[in-house]
Order: sequence, then C-alpha cells, then structure tokens
Amino acid sequence: RGLFNPMFWGLIHPMLTWGAEQCREALRMCTEIGEQRGIGLAYNGLGLALRKRGDQWKHDRYTQEEAVEFFTESEAFLKQAEQIFSRQVKEPIRLWEAYNELGSLYCDWAWLEQERKHTIAALELCAKSIATQKKALAQAGELAFQKLDSLDDLAQVHADLSFLLLSSAKPGKPVVVNGEETTSTVQRQQAESYNSQILNAIPEEFHIQPGRGFGDIQEPGSSYWQSLAKAWKWRGTWLFRDVEYGNLNSRDPETVLADATEFYLLSLAYAQKFWPQSYNFQRGLKALGHFWQENNRTPEWVEDQLDLFWEKYRVDLDIVREAAHDFLGM
Repeated sequence: RGLFNPMFWGLIHPMLTWGAEQCREALRMCTEIGEQRGIGLAYNGLGLALRKRGDQWKHDRYTQEEAVEFFTESEAFLKQAEQIFSRQVKEPIRLWEAYNELGSLYCDWAWLEQERKHTIAALELCAKSIATQKKALAQAGELAFQKLDSLDDLAQVHADLSFLLLSSAKPGKPVVVNGEETTSTVQRQQAESYNSQILNAIPEEFHIQPGRGFGDIQEPGSSYWQSLAKAWKWRGTWLFRDVEYGNLNSRDPETVLADATEFYLLSLAYAQKFWPQSYNFQRGLKALGHFWQENNRTPEWVEDQLDLFWEKYRVDLDIVREAAHDFLGM
C-alpha cells in the first residue's frame, strides 16, 4: 500500500525535492509493472510536489522563471492523472484530487503571473482555476471534507481575482471571465458566498460561541477545525488586503483592522484546536504578525485586541500573546 500512496511522501518530507523524487521512483516502479492506479497516484503526487516547489518563488528559493518550469511540469502530470482516473481507473476521490490540485496550481500560477505584470495571463489562469475547481466541487459529491476543501479553494481564487482586478489599470471596468462579464465587486461577493457555505456546512457544535468558547466538544485533529481555521483566515486576510488596496468603501480603516485581527484570531483558535504544533498554525502566527507590522500596530493596540477577544469568546490564546512580544517587542 505504501508503494501506491506517493502523495504521502510528497507531504511528509521536509524538502519538497525529496517528495518529488519519491514520487518519480513510485512512477518508475508502477510503470514497469503496468499498474495504472499506481501511475495515476504518482502523477497526482508529482503534481502536488512540483506545485508546492514552484510556489517557493515567494520565499526566494527559486526564480520566477524556475517557478514557471515547475508549474508547467506539474500541470502535465496532473492532466495525466485526470486522464487515468476519468477513463481507466474509476476511483472518484482520486479524480477529485487531480481536479483539486490542478485548480490550485492555476490559482498559484495566476498570482505569479500577476507579480510578473502579465495581467492577461493571470486572468486566464484565474478563469481556468475557477472552472477546474468547479469540476472538483462537482466530483466531491457527498464527500464532506473534499467538498469543504473545494469550497475553500473557490473562495480563494475568486478573492484573488477580485484583488487582481482592483490592481488593474481600470479597476471598475468589467472583464470577461469564463464567458461572463465580471468586476472586482462581483468576484469578492462570490468569494464570500463560498466562504459562508463552508461555515454553514460545519456542525454548530464545532463553532466557537461568544462567552462559551469551544463548549464541551473535544475531537482534536478533526478536519472541521482545519476548515474553520482556513475560512476565518481568509476573512481576516481579505480585510487586511482591503486596507492595503484602499478598498474601504467608506469604512473606517481602524475598524476594518480590528475586525481583520478578530477574524485571524478566530482562525488561530481553530488551528490550535486542530493541532497546536501544526505548520498552518505556525504559518498563521507569522502572517498575522506581518499584517500587524505592515499596518503599524502598536503593542498596546495588539494587547487591547487580545483582551477584547478573550472577553468576547473566552478562548485562551496565550501563545499568540507570547508571539506578539517577538513581533512587536511587547
């Protein structure tokens, strides 16, 4: 079974190059024995590993040109996985994986092309991401956690497209995406709609309640905590970006920053419930610290927000308070 689950290697290895090499070895072995399911899984694993590797351009591990090469190779593998699981091996969840990874690839690639000032290419990639993630959502069917993941990815790409349009030379002018005219405002509304569908789909007992916190529910490691963490992270991120882009629509920037912080703290509370040592929790902490620094938040302001959060939700976030000391010298 380990041989035919190469995605496992792409996820657990700390170096993405190792993950890709393990997947290539699995592909070689499965090709030798003509095992189509194993070949398809290896393609999915390679697509994931190369997408993650290419996205490291954001951290200056690779040049933008190298990232394009990784993304191009990732796309080829994922398309081959799609062919196998749609025509040769009937395994719905693996076809969902192929669609989901391909949609995420196009979203990451669009962000790269936007940074390279290739606006038309970025728009085209956003359109491809949306179309592919809709296939993933349809393929998820009654698979609850796969459905939540696809909704999250659709929320992300619609929001990215919204900010891409905001940063264009004519932000209010409609553009055609997947055959329909759209604007930044419409794309943001669609992003928020998908985000709300995630929150509404998760059982009420998993939601933090004002004054009660998490209540009696435990279940550490539940994917519901992870989905809630991602959903609230996006809500906070979008508000921080609104301030950055001047997309306030008469809202007080101080109020927007306070709301963004509250949403991000909710995200961290859910991520901590899922697993305090998780990569997403640590990454979220760093991202929030970056947003605070970028918006010139004082230690006193952050302390006030953390106190307000405790008073409202009764959720212990001492680890965030300790991290804030490092970020802001509190």
